[in-house]
Amino acid sequence: MPEVTQLMEAYDRLVSANTKLSVEVESLELRKMLSAVDTDLAQYKAEIERYCPDVPDLIVWERYCTHIGFPNQMTQRILAQQSVGFSGKLFSPEHNQKFSTEHSETKLERDPEKKHFFILKIDGVSASFSGSAI
Repeated sequence: MPEVTQLMEAYDRLVSANTKLSVEVESLELRKMLSAVDTDLAQYKAEIERYCPDVPDLIVWERYCTHIGFPNQMTQRILAQQSVGFSGKLFSPEHNQKFSTEHSETKLERDPEKKHFFILKIDGVSASFSGSAI
């Protein structure tokens, strides 16, 4: 009987070790997949910036337009560099308050001084922001 008990204990240890190893293998496989995804994402971002250099700044302006209160459909038109008339309230992160307007117009224009950068103008006035405001 003592021999059977020893064999059972050895079996339990092997099962436990096998379970731990299986968890470690799964963890390593997951890390490997995440690393591959990160590499693919970095390459994808580099290609976007190479072939569509306006995209990074447009993404920043999309977030800003959404943050100050433009609805998605209007934001899409703004990012297409169309003049957009609007009325209502917009939030100013610079002043930390909302402003109302009966009739205003906004347009995203290319920055004449910086290549692949844009300036949002509301009623002809540049809307500036710090990156931390978004």
